[in-house]
Amino acid sequence: MKILRNLFKKSEKARLIDQLPLLKSLDGQEKNVLQNLLHRREFSKGNILFTARDPAVAAYFVLKGSVGLYQGMEATPQNRIQLVRPGEILGYSAFFSDAPRNATAAAMENTACLAMLRKDFTDLCCQRPKCALKILLSLYDVLYHHDLAELREKYNQLTQQLAKANIIV
Repeated sequence: MKILRNLFKKSEKARLIDQLPLLKSLDGQEKNVLQNLLHRREFSKGNILFTARDPAVAAYFVLKGSVGLYQGMEATPQNRIQLVRPGEILGYSAFFSDAPRNATAAAMENTACLAMLRKDFTDLCCQRPKCALKILLSLYDVLYHHDLAELREKYNQLTQQLAKANIIV
């Protein structure tokens, strides 16, 4: 009986995929396909995930911990431009545009991620284009709304700063 229960337990990757808000809209079959594309990566505090100008070989879904994104080649507090938390993705701009990285990423604490390699995603696009398209659309939808919310927040902060300085907007 115990053997049967183990057969039906979800794999660790399946459970992790279920935790990611970015992938909630995928059905079971698409999540199964995605399991084969994702590779668990662990980073100790201070470890560099990638450096600005590196080629984009992977995009990362943060599971636990956090990752700082830094302008330029060095991960220093004054260069930090963003903090990526669990459930969020990083490295997607260069991943999908085939451009070099425009920032450096470093683990702010012990961090676990699921990495999607570009080569694996390219293979998926050729072998299962409908599944690849659904993953892209799911990512686009979440990222679009995330970016829009972030822009609204920055706009509100700027408006408040201008008001404090008695500059009419």
